[in-house]
Amino acid sequence: MATEIKRAYTGSDDNMFETSSTLHNIFNSNLADFTLFDTTLDAAYSANWLLKINNASTVVRDSQIKDIQAQKTIVVIDLMRQCRLKYDEVKYFAKRAFPDNKAKQAEFGTDTYKDIRNSHSKMISFLAEMHKACIKYQAELIAKGMTLVKIAEIETLRDQLMADNTDQESFIKGRPVLTQDRIITLNECYYDTIRVIEAAQIVYANDYARKNQYVFNPNASDTPDSVILDFALDGPAPIVIYDAPYDPSRLYTITNNGPGIVSFHISNDPNNSTLAFLALPGSVSVLRADQMGIEGNFLFAKVMPGEFMNATIVVEINIE
Repeated sequence: MATEIKRAYTGSDDNMFETSSTLHNIFNSNLADFTLFDTTLDAAYSANWLLKINNASTVVRDSQIKDIQAQKTIVVIDLMRQCRLKYDEVKYFAKRAFPDNKAKQAEFGTDTYKDIRNSHSKMISFLAEMHKACIKYQAELIAKGMTLVKIAEIETLRDQLMADNTDQESFIKGRPVLTQDRIITLNECYYDTIRVIEAAQIVYANDYARKNQYVFNPNASDTPDSVILDFALDGPAPIVIYDAPYDPSRLYTITNNGPGIVSFHISNDPNNSTLAFLALPGSVSVLRADQMGIEGNFLFAKVMPGEFMNATIVVEINIE
């Protein structure tokens, strides 16, 4: 199910906030005129409007939200790299300790590692079992040059991966709510602002100067330059991510939060994916439209067959 981030207004958030703040000051100086016209446009309305303006000024920018998520993803990716390196280290000492005993080497995960090396959740369990094997055979491993510190590091990595993976997944699952709450806060401010603007067109119908003080007029430089879409993909069937006339230079920022690998292509045919781009779990990629297709109005995405058949993605489309 897709959730498009929508605002009630055009232009930038900064412009909306600045306009609301300015008009609130003017509204206060003309409060009697508005209350005479509409008794609910009074001091209480002014105070409540100011509260919404202040709330709008403190919301986290969407760019900050994306940066936080990207940072959490980077942390987990780096930790997974450390876990793979630790496995290589253990495998080295296990083979030295038991060079001719495949069964004992297998207790350290040599026969299962390939299947779990890219799975965060499976790596957590894998590290726990590998640590148990190292404790069981610590005398033999230490005799071949391994240390107790290196063995203890396995458990430390496991605990850190569990904590960071949980933190990342919680943020990913919570981001749509955070984004939605942010937009609700901004829209509430805008709705109060636009109500005053609409009232002013009547209150000052015969006062050109004052009437034209109360406008919401985002200029071209304030027009949003991108749209951000969140999707939860489930299964291999291609789904439409975005629909717009083909522009080979349009930029797409694609974030795949995993766990599956996701294929993206641009076409009018969901099954025509000649220039498909594969986004690996944890990756953030910036692509031109012509890197995903040579024609077509639709951006399609699907989860590739594999261990995981679901993924959460964020796609930012430049619409300048």
